[in-house]
Amino acid sequence: METITYEEFLERWNNLDLPDAALRAYVLLEPGDSAFSVEVRPNPETVTGIPRLESAMGFLNNRSRRKRQRDFESALRRGDPRPVLVSEGDSWFQFPLLVEDVIDHLGKEYLIWSLGAAGDTVENMIDSDSAEYMAGLDAQAGRVQAFLLSAAGNDVIGAKDGTPVLLSLLHNGTRSSLPEKLINKAELGRVTEKLKASYRKVIATVRADPRFAALPIVIHGYDYPFAFPFGNDTRRPIWVFNNQDKWLGSAFEAKGIADPELRRDILHILIDALYDCLGEVAAEDSHVHLVNVRGTLAKRTDWVDEIHGTDEGFARVAKKFDTLLKHVLPPPSPGVEAAVMAQSPASTATELAPAKFTPDPARTRFKQVAPVPERATGIPDPERFGLGFTDRTRFEAIVEDDESVPFCFLSKGHEVGQAVARISTHGTTWDGKSGSWHGTGFLVAPNILLTNAHVLNDTATASAATVEFGYEECPGGEVKAVSSYKLDPNRLFVSSPPLDLDYTFVWIEGDAGARFGHIQLWRGSFIAVDRHPAHVIHHPEGKPKRASLRRNDIVTSLGMPEVLVHYTSDTMYGSSGAPVMRDDWRLFALHHAFEKVDDEMRRKLDRGKDSPPISFVNEGIKISAIAIDLDMRARNGPNQQSAAEVLRHMGGSDSRTGFFGTLGREAKGESAFERVVDTYRGGEQDIDVAFWNIEWFNRDFANKKKDVARVIADLNLDIWALEETSPEATEALVAELKRSFQMEFEFAASEPGAPGGRQTTAVIWNKMTVTGERLDWPAEADRLLRLDSRDPEAQPFEAVEGKIFNRYPGLFRFTSTETQSGKTFDFLLVPLHLKALAEGAKRRRMAANILAEVIGKAMDAHGEADVLIGGDTNAELGSGQFQGLLDARFTALSAADERDGAFTYLKRPYQSLIDSIFASPGMTQSLDSQDFIIIAADRTYPNFVTQVSDHRPVMVRLSLGEAPSLPRPREPDRRVPRKQPETPDEALLRDFADRFRADPDGTLRKLADIWDSGET
Repeated sequence: METITYEEFLERWNNLDLPDAALRAYVLLEPGDSAFSVEVRPNPETVTGIPRLESAMGFLNNRSRRKRQRDFESALRRGDPRPVLVSEGDSWFQFPLLVEDVIDHLGKEYLIWSLGAAGDTVENMIDSDSAEYMAGLDAQAGRVQAFLLSAAGNDVIGAKDGTPVLLSLLHNGTRSSLPEKLINKAELGRVTEKLKASYRKVIATVRADPRFAALPIVIHGYDYPFAFPFGNDTRRPIWVFNNQDKWLGSAFEAKGIADPELRRDILHILIDALYDCLGEVAAEDSHVHLVNVRGTLAKRTDWVDEIHGTDEGFARVAKKFDTLLKHVLPPPSPGVEAAVMAQSPASTATELAPAKFTPDPARTRFKQVAPVPERATGIPDPERFGLGFTDRTRFEAIVEDDESVPFCFLSKGHEVGQAVARISTHGTTWDGKSGSWHGTGFLVAPNILLTNAHVLNDTATASAATVEFGYEECPGGEVKAVSSYKLDPNRLFVSSPPLDLDYTFVWIEGDAGARFGHIQLWRGSFIAVDRHPAHVIHHPEGKPKRASLRRNDIVTSLGMPEVLVHYTSDTMYGSSGAPVMRDDWRLFALHHAFEKVDDEMRRKLDRGKDSPPISFVNEGIKISAIAIDLDMRARNGPNQQSAAEVLRHMGGSDSRTGFFGTLGREAKGESAFERVVDTYRGGEQDIDVAFWNIEWFNRDFANKKKDVARVIADLNLDIWALEETSPEATEALVAELKRSFQMEFEFAASEPGAPGGRQTTAVIWNKMTVTGERLDWPAEADRLLRLDSRDPEAQPFEAVEGKIFNRYPGLFRFTSTETQSGKTFDFLLVPLHLKALAEGAKRRRMAANILAEVIGKAMDAHGEADVLIGGDTNAELGSGQFQGLLDARFTALSAADERDGAFTYLKRPYQSLIDSIFASPGMTQSLDSQDFIIIAADRTYPNFVTQVSDHRPVMVRLSLGEAPSLPRPREPDRRVPRKQPETPDEALLRDFADRFRADPDGTLRKLADIWDSGET
């Protein structure tokens, strides 16, 4: 490396035309007093004659700002039409030389008057003699379209005067192993209050100038950092070399907190607290916008040190800003877009016609539809939500550094790949041409094959097809013998057109499933997320089977992320119909086409000067979207039986729709694609409620909360009534849902003052979809609920020894958020947990009778006509112990009652029969209901539900009725019935009748078996 003199260094330094790369060998960076600051000094190994005090000369830090301002002014003189912004901030906005920061990346799309300086804080800005940002806004008045502000990091995860802020925010690690307990909440509250005051002062200063009264102000938080060291940590930038833990790791070490995952959990809480603080500020001014970058720097290798992103990481952060700016800035003047495009380099992409005949449709973008509102799904940040399902420890081990995978990855991939086959057929294509062609397909059940509709577009091409398994190359290059099968579309055939969801399911004859296995179908929208691998096993050009495993990342969707996913995996003609899978070989999409990328995506995918530009990405249809289409087909239209048969093999649930999927939702779009999006949007029209006994959650919530949160996020219901919890455990669960999935839940306990060791009930609800509150029972009702059976007032109900309600049942009211139609609905909810104590049957009979009476009092007191009661009732309905509620005209939603069109919500063979839901008379199961439709589903649960509790949740969907107004149902007779308990024979007869109604064929077979065996 050339050595230069100090004078030569200054000459080069002051030459703003010299690119930064030409100076990097001659400078060193070192941390400043604050975490988000770095200082530049000459490198003594490459620069000679450096004055002794030069390292402290601050003017070196100003080069980036001077260069940016010079370029800005030159662009204005040229008439550059890009939108003008003013930026002020810390090192995320101004990192000297060695890292391309957020403003560097945004500068490709916007003209930015940059006032940033590494290390700036909000406090510095407002305490200075003159607000520099106001001078910048004044200089650009009449042109500026937004003000970007970045200055909150030092207050929460940074350093002040060289001392990490974390030292004051953390308790010693010996205090607890729970991240919530290790944070000094009082100090965190003081810090965030001071930060809010600073931001408010900056905003008020801007607003005081009438020219900027409505100027968009864009602020941002940070992503969750990785304290050094984390795993095999290779972060060693020259500005912190041998001091990599300067800001975060050293503070954790000083506090005795060594576990990397515990450190991450603490940082999650602190960053979320920062977002809560900034979100409160943004909510006070409709022209202040908060950019949420959580989940953008998800891997440790996205960080160049503990608190700064890499070039590529900051590019993704800048994309978040760009997305918001395009939404809030005024549209460009006529002719601006054309002028900008004229300055862009011409595309080097050339589209080559396929060498062989192909039925692949010419790819055209789907009709753009309105985005799904966040409140419809209850998921505020889908990208961050999906990351919550990843195993962070495994994610680090597999994806980072050498990108190695467990050795079993190879054997599992080979096992899964056996189900993939080559399809050969001939006839008339979907667009009316004639010929023969190849495609790929794979087994999704023992006798069901999945491929694209443009491969098998009708029953004729399916009947003519040959499906070949085992068409592979051996290690020596020879091709293995294949096993051929025919298809039988007359037995099963269901398809969506090529220009729609482009899928075909068809029956395959013979023993293919037994010999080659199948790939499980999953409903989940978030099985794979951006930048995860997309492995494709396919038959390109009809050749022997291949696997695309390299440079195959999922990329941010080019449009309609509810239905489509895009990836850089290599495919060719003949690959259509292949499975697209993630690292654990779990299926998430059906490959079907390619999509031409725009300039923005091309820059994102740039692999360097030695690689050709990427002009196309491949596209798959999400299996979750196909599942929604099948749900609708199974209820209406042709191929209902085929669709229902495929759905029998569909596992899991779709978090975007919740557990109940399409039930009760009407989709009116012209295409299946639009109907899928309509279904997601339909979440505004229903409320999903679950009652779940989590079994001793209050005793072990520190270990169980992550698994419980995963279940709740995956099933994505609006309201959860939880049993065997405590106020402390429920609060920790709500915090975990926020930390892992960014879901905003509130909670209320039936017994707010209950100690942590006492089992009780509580309710949590998604703030985006419903509002809730705990209510007090009327005094007379409260007295009945607290009765001891030996009290004189309890004698009319029946006599037992001890409390009737060992777990006090709380009373809660819920209201749906207002929908686009302006409709809301509300109801009361009572969670139950009836313990199996001595004389349990008598206690439950008394409890049912008391509930029937006190519910009426609560309805009168609070002006509500609809009530749900549910939970662990500790007895089957057939026992007759809840006759008091049934006589009060409550409807029991259970496996024993499928009359009047109700679906069972307990999967056969019946489980959790002791968990039930009772609905008041105002909630009916009729589609002509004025107020509600109650729907329950017969669907499997994810396997991990049973790993958390032996009880499965019992759930119900309440859908806002769209039928014409009808008279309200007759008010129930709220007098408590004084009916004698059923005799054993009566109870047996009722149980038999219920079982026969639920499963007549099975019941008759059981009777025949008993008769044949001679049993009595």
